[in-house]
Amino acid sequence: MCLFKKRKIRDYLSSLGENKSTFDMLLEDYLSGELKMDFQKMGLTRIELEVDLFHTILMQAKYGDYFVDIHIYTDEISIALDLDEADDGIDYPLTDKKEMMELIKYEIKKQTKEN
Repeated sequence: MCLFKKRKIRDYLSSLGENKSTFDMLLEDYLSGELKMDFQKMGLTRIELEVDLFHTILMQAKYGDYFVDIHIYTDEISIALDLDEADDGIDYPLTDKKEMMELIKYEIKKQTKEN
């Protein structure tokens, strides 16, 4: 990601002080590299993370033969898996990071067993 975008995100987060939402904390984890490491711990590979105008964290990765596409919005998360192209995601409310990670693990296990 370009340094300008990272600086804008840091400036935005600094302006919030202690009043950070779950999404804001995920932005911090994105900047530090922790978010990518958390996804790697789940067994995801070829992880690509991107931030879209501070309102969406986009993640594309592989889980075995499956393509994984995750969109994290300010108030919800969308999780999609497919052997060819992960398009239609399942949406959940974004409450906290721990629950989000559990939902991602759940959907990966559920959807890879169904196929």
